[in-house]
Amino acid sequence: MSTHKTAKRPTDWTNAERLQALMASNGLEGEALKAFCRQQGLFSHHPDSWKIDFINLKLWSNKPNTDKALHDEIQQLKKELARKEKALAEAAALLILQKKSFKRSGRKRNHDSACRRPRYFRMD
Repeated sequence: MSTHKTAKRPTDWTNAERLQALMASNGLEGEALKAFCRQQGLFSHHPDSWKIDFINLKLWSNKPNTDKALHDEIQQLKKELARKEKALAEAAALLILQKKSFKRSGRKRNHDSACRRPRYFRMD
């Protein structure tokens, strides 16, 4: 495995990089392991703790974070849906009231009144 030229903290290593370091250090003991760790910018306890984490699947399990993010997104979408349903119900109620007011007044609804030309623009 190549050395890390930039000083990267062990906590900043990705799971893939940690796994590569574990595979590269597999079988090393004592001074050889310490030399490998120094070369990678690690302490000798980092590979040991990473190995335990991989065994316990802590590094691979992103489920709690994903569940929380999904839960938050679902809550936000529910709020947005409720707001839109309320606005739609209000618009429907206004439309019904408008129709009722036209019926009571006896006026006929003229759907194409906006498209008609005023009388003084008649073309014979």
